[in-house]
Amino acid sequence: MTASSSICSSSKTRSSKRRHVQNCAYIICLTDRCRTVQFKKVYPDSYFNKSIIKISSVQSEENCQLECYFHAACKSYNLGPPTEQGRVCELSSSRHIFHSDHLIKRSNFIYVPSVVSS
Repeated sequence: MTASSSICSSSKTRSSKRRHVQNCAYIICLTDRCRTVQFKKVYPDSYFNKSIIKISSVQSEENCQLECYFHAACKSYNLGPPTEQGRVCELSSSRHIFHSDHLIKRSNFIYVPSVVSS
C-alpha cells in the first residue's frame, strides 16, 4: 500500500518579486516505511555546481521539487528562470553545507537544499 501527501506554503523573497515554494514537505509511505523530504530555504540568485545527477525541463517549481523527491539520491536542486521551453531543473546528490565553495551567484536561478528523513 502506498500513501502520499504534500504540505507547502509560498512566499516572496526580498530580492525577487517571484513567489517561491518553501517550507514544503513531501511524504510518501510504502508498506513498511515513510520518507519525508522538506524544502525549507530558498537561496535566490544562487547556483550549486556540484554533484549534478539529473537535468530536466519542468513547468513549475513544484514539479522540480517532486523530481527531487522521487530521485532517491537527490539532496538539493537548482531551478532556472522561466522560458518558453519551461524551467531547467538540476538535481544534486549533495548540499551546500558540505561544499560551500560550490554555491555561487547566478542571476535568476534559485538553489534549494532539502532535509530528508525516513
